This record gives sequence, structure tokens and C-alpha cells, in this order.
Amino acid sequence: RRQRQMCIRDRYSAENATHFGKAAGLPSMHVMSLHALRDGGVLVGTATGAARVEEGLVQAVGGKGGLLTGNVWAVAEGRDGADWLGTTRGVFHIRGTNVARYRVASGELPDDWVMALAVADDGVFVGTYKAGVVRLITTGERVVAKALGQGWINPSGLDWDGATLRAATMHGAFRGDGEQPMWKSEIQGLGRDTTAFLPAENGAEWIVTRRGLERRAYDSESK
Repeated sequence: RRQRQMCIRDRYSAENATHFGKAAGLPSMHVMSLHALRDGGVLVGTATGAARVEEGLVQAVGGKGGLLTGNVWAVAEGRDGADWLGTTRGVFHIRGTNVARYRVASGELPDDWVMALAVADDGVFVGTYKAGVVRLITTGERVVAKALGQGWINPSGLDWDGATLRAATMHGAFRGDGEQPMWKSEIQGLGRDTTAFLPAENGAEWIVTRRGLERRAYDSESK
């Protein structure tokens, strides 16, 4: 263990670490979400807004003053390169200088408190705090919102596993096809309140809950 700690110190020493805070341009020191961009850099969600960090430079999402987003619990890069922000004030969709906001007041969401995002070819899947998952289709002349259900979504609790949409919720782990409000429960062993999934070797995965950690293997029919 001591040897491993020494290797980590050698590799990640203070000399080759770069700190980004408010002085560098982040909206807040409190970072709440992070997404790796396809062309390098990261999209960062904070307690008061979001920013892109690319080639060592920080640029606020929404221009110099940023956006009045509140807490940014989830960030994602759309298939078209646009930025998606899941906030306590709904979902923000930023493409260049165009900013769209989807929320309860405009009729797209059942809950403004957005905890998770999973992008799709035609829009995004939105995981809300207490009103389940909503699919937003944004490629047509008007935005189409489709409620898919399934409870209280945890932070970063939506993810794709091939063509399967995974949801980590306060009532356990679930899987769906993203088309119908039908979900397969993965509540076994550790029980409720799943917080994360992590792929493991040979098709297995780790399931993280507030009651412990489980490594689960699947056969081709059960997954």
C-alpha cells in the first residue's frame, strides 16, 4: 500500500496539477457535475452556473455573465455539440448564442429540479428529483416532452448501456428502453437508493447504493 501511495504521489504531484477556481473563471468554487467533451476539455456545473474548460481556459456557458441557473446538478454535451445543463430551475439547452429553457412553467417538465441527463440523437432524457424521467425531443418544429416515470432520480443517475437506459433512483436500480414508461427493476440484495453504476470486466457492473457496493454479473438474457 505504501508503495502504491508513493507511485500516486510521483504521478500526481503539485508541480503538474492545475487548479481552477473563481479566479480562473469558474462561476463558483462548488463544483457539482462534470462531463468530458469529445474534443477535449470538460463541461463543469457549479452551484451558480456552468463553464467549459478547454486548453487551460475557462469560459462561462452563456457568455461572460453566465446564466441564472441556480445549482447545476448535471451537464452533458449533445450529439450536435450543444451544451445541456440540468439545474434547480429546469433544463438549459445552449447552442452558440441561442439559449432555450425547459421547465414546469413552460409545460415541458413535471419538476424543475433536474438531477441527471442522458443525451440522445433527437434530444435528451431528463432525470428529475421527484417526478421521474422525461424525454425531450428537440429536433422538430416544437419540443415534445414524454414522461417515462420511475421516481426519484439521484445525481448523475441516468446513463446508457448500449440501447438500454439505466436509472439510479432512491428506490433502486432500473432499466428501460427510453421509449415506453416501462422499467425493469434491479432491486436485489442491497435494496433501495442506488446512486451509481460502473462497468466491470466481462459484461459485469458495479452497483453503488447507500447500503453498500455490489458487483453484479449478467447473462445475455437477463441484462
